[in-house]
Amino acid sequence: MARIDYGNAMVNAILQPGWKVQGDGFGLMTGTCVFKSDQNGNFNVAVIGSSHPDSSYTYMKAHKVGVSYDALNIATITVDYVGIDTAYTGSNYTLPQMIASNSLGSENITTHINFLDQAAGWEGPIAGRGDAAPGDPPDYPESDLGPTVKGPTGNPVKSRIGDNGACFEKASGGRFIGFVDPEVRELYGKTNYLTPTTTFSGFFYTTDTAAPAKFVDLLGASSNNGTWGGEFSISIIPSYVGAAGDGEFGPKLLLSNANIERYAGSVLKISYEVRYTNEGWSRKVYYAATA
Repeated sequence: MARIDYGNAMVNAILQPGWKVQGDGFGLMTGTCVFKSDQNGNFNVAVIGSSHPDSSYTYMKAHKVGVSYDALNIATITVDYVGIDTAYTGSNYTLPQMIASNSLGSENITTHINFLDQAAGWEGPIAGRGDAAPGDPPDYPESDLGPTVKGPTGNPVKSRIGDNGACFEKASGGRFIGFVDPEVRELYGKTNYLTPTTTFSGFFYTTDTAAPAKFVDLLGASSNNGTWGGEFSISIIPSYVGAAGDGEFGPKLLLSNANIERYAGSVLKISYEVRYTNEGWSRKVYYAATA
């Protein structure tokens, strides 16, 4: 069947009705437009990186293009667009999408805050300090409850005992052997306890090409705020979580994972994981990027 042309020669691609855009609620906008053109026409709309044809969405750029041809030599061009609504987010970052995972994890009993000294909210110390005053170095007396251990010259000597049948190798503590008093059934034979574990996981999109390097550089760094001392252009921990600040040993937040991928076009996706501890991550062990 021969084609008979009338009116518009369709040299330039013509936007078809029914195009759409949609937002994810956090600032990322995606959309699809369909164009018609003569197969020998101008395919400038099919260029990766070209702007959305509507003036309200020019910040959205083409990242995926497909062309099909029908029997009448008409080209149908389908273009997918993506962009960040900076008027909504206030920057070239989307708002982080974050979830918090709270569970109990197993830790060695010797790391418990109430192991040696009475801590607020607990009923008596777990192992105590033997005959020593609170805060002084432990002084555990000999006991027949525990196994014999090697003395200073290699000879067998009695092990030492603290509160609740806590058994140690030396009077000053040393190696913790375990709980050896069967009358203290709640602790007898125990070596671990369950402690709260909180992990924040999230992701966001950005066109800031400097962002990935910052996340890689600060992997393993602690912080007392969601921007890691202003190194990040957005706060990756929402204020409503209430997880900022310093604990006894250091900042409460630790960047433990960072994944970077190119989502589409110039838009990058950064996924992250942050571990939280109320005691704080030791400044002696972890670099602290704080405000």
